[in-house]
Amino acid sequence: MNKRSIAFVGGQWGDEGKAKILTWVLRFMRNDLYSNLDLFEKDTEKVKRILTQRFQGGGNAGHTAKTGGRKYAFHQVPSGIVYSGTYNLMGEGMFVNPRELLNEIRALMRKGLRISPDNLGVATNAQVTLDYHVEDDQADFNQEEHSSTGKGIKETAEDRAGRKGMRFIEFLDADLMAKILRDTHFPDGYVVTTLPGEREPTTLTVEEYAHSYDVERFFLAPYTVDETRIVNDPTFLYHAFEGAQSLRLGLNHGAVPGTSSSDPDLVPHRPDIIMGIFKAYESSVGIALRYFVGEMDTELADAVRATLGEFGTTTGKPRHIGWFDVVNARYSIAAAQMDFLSLTKLDAMEIFAEVGSPVKVVTDYNIDGQVSREWLDYFHRRDTLKSAVPVHEVLDSWDRTVERDGHTLTPPAKRYVQCLEDHLKKHFSIIGIGPADDEVIVRENPIEVFYS
Repeated sequence: MNKRSIAFVGGQWGDEGKAKILTWVLRFMRNDLYSNLDLFEKDTEKVKRILTQRFQGGGNAGHTAKTGGRKYAFHQVPSGIVYSGTYNLMGEGMFVNPRELLNEIRALMRKGLRISPDNLGVATNAQVTLDYHVEDDQADFNQEEHSSTGKGIKETAEDRAGRKGMRFIEFLDADLMAKILRDTHFPDGYVVTTLPGEREPTTLTVEEYAHSYDVERFFLAPYTVDETRIVNDPTFLYHAFEGAQSLRLGLNHGAVPGTSSSDPDLVPHRPDIIMGIFKAYESSVGIALRYFVGEMDTELADAVRATLGEFGTTTGKPRHIGWFDVVNARYSIAAAQMDFLSLTKLDAMEIFAEVGSPVKVVTDYNIDGQVSREWLDYFHRRDTLKSAVPVHEVLDSWDRTVERDGHTLTPPAKRYVQCLEDHLKKHFSIIGIGPADDEVIVRENPIEVFYS
């Protein structure tokens, strides 16, 4: 069988539940492949047929996966690590923070995950986020609105674009790291920084600063791999690309200036399938620097936020909450050329019946009296959609999403999904009806459909 590849791209503002759909698809891949292996291979941990890759972003992203009754939070490590039989690549488009990566790996291992160079790799060309990137970013971080995540991502991206960045393979050589630091950032040979565990800044030579990473360097060195070699390895029969953030936060298609510092929809290595992930409503951490046309009123958002769990996985900031925006979604589907769609957290919409509110769908934008349900060229101006007024279709809310058989949508939930599909002119292949990776209604398996 030739390698089969699928990418998972968020179509809204992040936090769409990409890891949930990814882990369901990975479980299908694993069952599909292992059903064709002989007994000896099934019992061999070294059998790795599935490649899972994070291809952009860094510790500013937060993915949550619930499988086997346990909940896992990921920031840099790909979510596929929850399954045996996978090899998980932190790709060359990522921003890797060695100190945080070491802590994340150890935390996941304490929760029972097996992590080693046999199932996790860091691309040699990935850019490294260092303490001074984080310290510079922290100056812009606060718990209000769209400040930075404080993870040093923008600063690392600026260094990469300005040809002053450091690759992971270079970080692993302390002498080379010190030379690069002197050549690019610290020509006098000194770094003023606050080391982990310390409260006050200290002055170090670039050599001392480089060696302050010796623990991380020693631990992470065995994980180093060349991405080109890995993705062309013929023993991988499936390749799953895990996008971070979302298209609407990307540099090219995002709502400037409130974007991230990478492009979540520019997937490398030509995947066969693009799966778009959408939540049944929308949420966004901070909207001061970007539009959020479908935002619901503050009182209603405050009433449902805790039940919906709308706090950032990475920042802990309360998210703004809005109704599903089909104008925005249609643009995302077209821009990312999404082949299949998934809808998550449909069951979470039950909270609106509990608080006595109907549910709404943003069908059009009203801008100074001009109503549009299509994405127009000038919407890319940063000043246009800030003044847009949403036009809603209002539907009854529901207190139960699925019938007692566990896989049939109740009539009001079905009407809501049908409303979205009618406006999007595209149907949802997978619908999430609970937090666990197996709590889904699979109307069609995108892999079986595409490769049939």
